[in-house]
Amino acid sequence: MSIEAERLFFEARMKADEGDAGVAAGLLHDLTARYPDFGKAYALLGIIYLISFEDHAQAETYFKQSITLAPAYSFAYLHYAELLFSQERYTELVAIINKGLETPGIDKDKAYHLLGLMHERQQQFEDALDNFRTAMMYSVDDDEIAKYQKAVERCLMKRKIS
Repeated sequence: MSIEAERLFFEARMKADEGDAGVAAGLLHDLTARYPDFGKAYALLGIIYLISFEDHAQAETYFKQSITLAPAYSFAYLHYAELLFSQERYTELVAIINKGLETPGIDKDKAYHLLGLMHERQQQFEDALDNFRTAMMYSVDDDEIAKYQKAVERCLMKRKIS
């Protein structure tokens, strides 16, 4: 891929990180017009459309395009899975998480946390507990581990009252 494409992507990412979603999206649209096979750009567009523009349909299109064009770019899988979680599309969520877990570089702790949340929502507390504990084992971040521990405690409490 071109150095120019990477430079434009970096610039768009910086704008997105600064909270300037409109400028970031414009840069990414220019980037994809010039380099239509640059899959990473579609992942970032998906995040912008999901979070900043709240356009889930367009975000989903971009996540799918990113995964098709850049299947090794792990960034798209978790964000797409979060979109699916928010829409309670659990069968698709499991499929995309499983595909993502085969991708080097994915944050496995976050993937298992999302699976745990899905099972918790479905009141499948044993599966949720297994996933939250697995998330803890993969994490090396104390704050994330504490979050996963709270999820375990929450599920244990829910299991008692169910």
